[in-house]
Parts: sequence; structure tokens; C-alpha cells
Amino acid sequence: MVAAAVLSFLILGTDPENKATGGDQAAQRALNAVTSQVFDPRHPADSFPANYLQVMGYLPVTAVGPHGKPVLIKPDGDCSGPIGTTEFDFDIVCKQHDLSYDVLRYAADIGDPLPAAARKAADGMFGRQLHARCDSIQLSGVQSGFCHTIAESYGIICKINGWRQGYGAPAHESNDRWVAMEMMIFAFLVAGVHASVLEKWRRKGLVHDYLFLHGWHTPGANRTPSGLSTVGSDR
Repeated sequence: MVAAAVLSFLILGTDPENKATGGDQAAQRALNAVTSQVFDPRHPADSFPANYLQVMGYLPVTAVGPHGKPVLIKPDGDCSGPIGTTEFDFDIVCKQHDLSYDVLRYAADIGDPLPAAARKAADGMFGRQLHARCDSIQLSGVQSGFCHTIAESYGIICKINGWRQGYGAPAHESNDRWVAMEMMIFAFLVAGVHASVLEKWRRKGLVHDYLFLHGWHTPGANRTPSGLSTVGSDR
């Protein structure tokens, strides 16, 4: 994580620390609704400032989040990570996180920015919801490990960038430089987390499963990898 933070600093530099206090209370209520998932699903815009549409150009909508719970999202949000929504479909979680960032931008745009704790709350929610997504799709064995590895990597990328930006409102930066930073940070984080996960699998006897899924077959091993379906198999 330290190496990833140093890389982000070298590529994009750092912003001054966000020393705002208080901030726009309507924006804070909106952020709380997004991060806590406590709001009226029948009237999602009621949790937002009256002029949010005028300032930001859209209103939030609801979607079904991890574990079937309603969440507030940005309708056209997306996953800006190097591998997008991934095979585990983090789409809704990314749109929820995008909305939380836009609330921070709204407060900054009207001249009453939220404090550093608000940016940390948005990124903390992102990490929790990513892992909740992995849990909700009931993966097992190797696939569960991959899902949580990517979830952890995405979450840490955002936390590093929050630190780099002084925990202020997320800035719109050059896409090329942003993608380059993400890819390098992602590579460092996946390598570190991946090594940790592999060691845990080794202790649990799951390394054969990992090799099997990646096309490497250990001599004399015929068993089906843990957590993989045997439907249609003659064994």
C-alpha cells in the first residue's frame, strides 16, 4: 500500500489537506442517506438538497444493492477501475459511490464544502459495499477469494486517492493520467493481496483449485476444485 501511495504521489501529486468544518447541512444529510442506505425508497430525491438538480443536472434514483437492500445511485455512474464492473458485477456499488462523490462536489460547488470525514465516509461505504456484493452472490472457494481481492483493491485505490486529494471534493482529472495511476496501483495491490490469499489457500489445501482454474494440472490430481459445480460430470 505504501508503494502504491508513493506511485500516486509521483504521477499526480497531492492536494492541500481539506480543513473544512461543518459544511452544507443539506448535503451532509444527502451523503448520510447514501452511505447509510437509510432513506424513503418511494421518494429518493427527498433526502437531497432542493437545488441539487439545478446544480448537478440530475436526481438520484434507487436500485437494489447488496443483500437486496435499496440504495441510492447516480443513474449514469460507472466503475472507473482498470477492469470496470468486473465479472462480479460491481455496477450498482460503483453508481452508489459515484453519487456520494457528486454530493461532495455539490457542496464544494455551492461554496460550502463538507469536511474530510465526509470523503472518508464515502470511501468507507464503497469498500463495505464491494465486499457485501461478493458475499451476496454466494461464491465459494477460489472465486470468492478473487472477488474479495478485487473488492479490497478497488476500495484501497479510492482511499489512496482520497488521501492524495487531501480528502476534499473529488477532482476531475486527466483521464490518461488517472487510468495510468489506477492501473499501477491496482497491479501493486492485487499482487500483494493475491499473495496473501494464495498463502491462506495453501494452508487450506486450495492451491490445487487455483492451479486447476488457471489451466495448470498437478500430476495425478483428478478432484473437482472446491466450490465448483459438478453438475453434468460423470464423477
